[in-house]
Amino acid sequence: MSQPFVQVTSPEGMSTPYLGQLNVILQCRREAGQLSITVAQAVDLAIPSSNQDDTSTCTVNPHVRGWIMPGHRDGFKTRHVMATQSPLFNQTFVIDMSYEGMCHRSVELAVLSYEGELRRKFLGQTSVVISKLDLSKEQNIWLQLRPPKKEKSEIGELLFSVCYMQTAKRLVFQILRAQDLTRPPHLKGPRSTYVKVELYCDDVRKAKRKTQPCVTTTDDPHWEEHLYFDLSRMLPKLPTISCTVKLMEKQTMHRNITVGKVSLGWEFGTTELQHWSEVFCNAGTYVEQWHPLT
Repeated sequence: MSQPFVQVTSPEGMSTPYLGQLNVILQCRREAGQLSITVAQAVDLAIPSSNQDDTSTCTVNPHVRGWIMPGHRDGFKTRHVMATQSPLFNQTFVIDMSYEGMCHRSVELAVLSYEGELRRKFLGQTSVVISKLDLSKEQNIWLQLRPPKKEKSEIGELLFSVCYMQTAKRLVFQILRAQDLTRPPHLKGPRSTYVKVELYCDDVRKAKRKTQPCVTTTDDPHWEEHLYFDLSRMLPKLPTISCTVKLMEKQTMHRNITVGKVSLGWEFGTTELQHWSEVFCNAGTYVEQWHPLT
């Protein structure tokens, strides 16, 4: 494919490390109520630092995942293209969406390298704000890839680590602490918070675990607890597992409310996807990350 007119966007400015570029083509089918997204190609994809010291893996096997945000969890993904830093995808995805709905959404895209059934290395992410495009005609755009950008949350943030124990067939969550938690002004005094983790396989909940409550008068509770999940019965379907991490507050003996949550899995947003991919690329290692609560 010949390279079209190049429009490079870099929200992070010149300080952003160069991770390559992604070419996408967007077209609005207004009468049909559809948005057409063609993932055309990528160029100059960066090789992860962990691969550069090993000549046998000094390459990438890229594919692209995308989401319409907010509100579209299922998303779409391209095929894998093996052993190239400049892959051609040329795959088109059609999303049912009214023209009015497009004006309030963005296209989020992540490029990953396929390293095995459960191993995906995060190569970069980018996004397109649909309302900034002239949807009366086809838009052929080049986007600069960037590292995951930490999103802000009005609810607060939660710090935890995850470890995939391949030999023991376990997934372990180490719940550490939260910070900057907001609270309705009518609630006074100490608050009792705990974290509940739910494990899903094929979108069916298979298990749940929770920490002990932390009673504190501050907005930064600490737990330092481990929650263990047995994966032995899910091994054939490990690529379909996902987790929801919920910060809960106990208000009365019979009433618990969800303060906020984080969802991890192959089908979720770029920050969550980056954490999830690091967990399975580093089996046996606890991968720690702050997550904004939603």
